[in-house]
Amino acid sequence: MADKAQEENSPLQVVMNELDELAEQWASLHQANGEWKCRRGRHRRKFRTPCDVWVFDSEGTCVRQESARTRNLSERGIGLITPSPIFEGLPIEVLIQPPDHPATYLGGVAVFCRYTQLGVYEVGVALQVHQNAPIFSADPQEAPARFPWLRQALRSVQLAAKTCKAPPLRGRHGQVAIKDSLTS
Repeated sequence: MADKAQEENSPLQVVMNELDELAEQWASLHQANGEWKCRRGRHRRKFRTPCDVWVFDSEGTCVRQESARTRNLSERGIGLITPSPIFEGLPIEVLIQPPDHPATYLGGVAVFCRYTQLGVYEVGVALQVHQNAPIFSADPQEAPARFPWLRQALRSVQLAAKTCKAPPLRGRHGQVAIKDSLTS
């Protein structure tokens, strides 16, 4: 019981609750005459579970792994809360294993990243594939040959790295959230 109370008051949970509150306020502003008007293509559902995330570096050459949490899920995407930024355009693999369910690997591309507070980043991922085996984390060199979306994302990342411009971290409205350390 004490663990549940601690989890509800953890800094991560506070951030997630504040993000949910902002999303609800945003949604209420977009309801008119009882009709839903929203810029989102698909409805988001709360989906909170620990997950593991693998992401290529900003040059698209090696993969790092970190622990994260899911925030929400839609038909085409997943929202994550991560301890470090993930550049827009980088391929991401997410392993989720909710209790009493088999492990599921989700693959996609980061479509936005923004700093929230307390050292936490909100990351939106456009999903491309899901399966019950690793997508690229087990063999990052071979995976692009099997997945055209991954090959294209890595080409874009590598092209950006060659021009010394890592893909920008963008907020929900297109503003750059964090300056790129490669160009400073």
